[in-house]
Amino acid sequence: MDLTNLEPTKVNPSLAGKNFLFYGEPGTRKTSVACKFPTPLVVQTENGTKFINGVYTVLITNWNEAVQLRRELEKEEVRAKFETIVFDRIDTLYGLCYDYVLKQLDITDPSQLGYGAAWTAIKKEWNKFINVIENQNYGNIFICHDKDILNKKMEVIGTKIQLENTGAIAIRGLTDFIINLKKEEGSVYAYTNLDNVETKSRAPYLASRFEFTFENLEKELSLAVQKQQTMEGIILEVKENKKIEQRSFEDIRDSVVTKIKELMTTKSPHLQEVGDVIKRQIPDYKITEAPPMYYEQMLVIETYILSLG
Repeated sequence: MDLTNLEPTKVNPSLAGKNFLFYGEPGTRKTSVACKFPTPLVVQTENGTKFINGVYTVLITNWNEAVQLRRELEKEEVRAKFETIVFDRIDTLYGLCYDYVLKQLDITDPSQLGYGAAWTAIKKEWNKFINVIENQNYGNIFICHDKDILNKKMEVIGTKIQLENTGAIAIRGLTDFIINLKKEEGSVYAYTNLDNVETKSRAPYLASRFEFTFENLEKELSLAVQKQQTMEGIILEVKENKKIEQRSFEDIRDSVVTKIKELMTTKSPHLQEVGDVIKRQIPDYKITEAPPMYYEQMLVIETYILSLG
């Protein structure tokens, strides 16, 4: 990492590389619009592409398959094939994570473990998945149903995404835009800024309401960026994002070995903890003899040592 060689960010007016959350009732064009984004892969928990031609889809029915998907998305050849990952639907995918963690803990409800331990485990597993998605340089589209916000009198006072808060926090942080979709006047309208409705927009001049089509979304974002350029004098980015080079396995392993030697030299009180982490991650090899197939595990070990300060 060389902080002296950084370049300032520039705003890119295209939809490519942006993260969206589309939510609303069924039939609000969520999937059909998402499938028009650049070279999409649709990760389905339900078959919502029966009448959409020419898209690549993968069906996820349990959390084991989601973990396999996460590993596939890290592959160079997969990143070269797809620019956009569409999660249809993210609330159902979170439900698979929730069920998996409860089974791992041998409980049926998070309340069965005290001090919020079950919720902490669910959050950790979910964030691990989302963090990998965030770091692969795809554009991501999350599709979700909506949920009414009720007051004490059980009256509807607003709308939010239908996703439990533990799962929603990570998605809210990752997305650039949260767009609520409503059927009105025989069509579907997108809302990006509405009272009592969960929305988000990193583009300060994006229209607050427009008819929801891919073409309109593309146009409105372009207009918003043009206005931002006029009002704030920003510089536009017209070239593609630079590819992030992946560190070699040898580099990470050498880094881990060096850091362990430093801990031994200083007689760190964390040596036993580090040894336990290594045994869990790479049980069959000495750290210096571990093969490249343990790339992810070696990265976990390095991250853990760095977290010790």
